[in-house]
Amino acid sequence: MSVRRYVNYNGKKYEWDGARWVEYLTRLIPPSTTANQLNKILQVQLKGAPIPKTTTSSVIFYWTWFNYVNDIKELGKTFELNQDNSLIKSMIKGDHIWAFTRKDEKLFVMAMDLVVSHTRDNLSSDPGHKYGKYCAVGDPNRSRYFNVSSVLGIENVLWGLHFFTKETKVDTIGQMFQGINAVRPLTMEEDTRFQQLSNKYSLIT
Repeated sequence: MSVRRYVNYNGKKYEWDGARWVEYLTRLIPPSTTANQLNKILQVQLKGAPIPKTTTSSVIFYWTWFNYVNDIKELGKTFELNQDNSLIKSMIKGDHIWAFTRKDEKLFVMAMDLVVSHTRDNLSSDPGHKYGKYCAVGDPNRSRYFNVSSVLGIENVLWGLHFFTKETKVDTIGQMFQGINAVRPLTMEEDTRFQQLSNKYSLIT
């Protein structure tokens, strides 16, 4: 059994469960830059003992159907995601970006699992700059584009994400993913759920 350890950082309490860091109260997976700082603090607490292996963070991204269709048609599999949300800039190698879209503006489906290789700032001359100033570049050997014509609808899964509460006042899922909020962090349990679902999907080759 792994030993759980706790670290306070920037006014929040984090828990190490033997596999990754999570924020104690919300169960959110912190950005990888925060996880690395937590590793350093824990190393001091353990008096120089080896720090935990690098943990991954996970976010979900709403890829609007119009953009999805145009991007796939014009660019194909670029293994890149561009957005203004600084969560993109904070990601490191091995992090996951789960992208979903609304097929034919009707059915919510998973579109991509982008496993991050590195990130960069977009130049004004970069094709992705029109979508945002930050770019996450995926590992083509680990990232997956799902066949949206064959994957299962995930609307119930999306409504079950932690940021949809009884107080949430939106009529559609897309309303929660507007502008900079098109990228949102996931909890450890939510990331695991998407990992499990994705194993059932066929891929675009």
